Amino acid sequence: MEITFTLEKMEALYNEATDYYNIYQNSLAEINQIIKELSLYWTSEETNTYQDFYQKYQEKLPKLLEAKDMMKEFCNQIEIKKNEFLTAANQSIDSFE
Repeated sequence: MEITFTLEKMEALYNEATDYYNIYQNSLAEINQIIKELSLYWTSEETNTYQDFYQKYQEKLPKLLEAKDMMKEFCNQIEIKKNEFLTAANQSIDSFE
């Protein structure tokens, strides 16, 4: 019973972390799409508004992508630990049968 409860918690944590990762990934894609659309309206020969904005975005983009990679790695590690726990639990159960 205790093992099942812990496994359920690990599964819930993995699902929640994966949901957040997907939200973050989709948000980044949406931001990129919006920035592309802004180029249609903000680009002009008179001002450099869009170019300045895009340059600042490009400077921050590596950190955004690094955060996405870290979230993905976190999800992967949770899944690995969940599987390790499940394997250990099954081996434990098998040794008592």
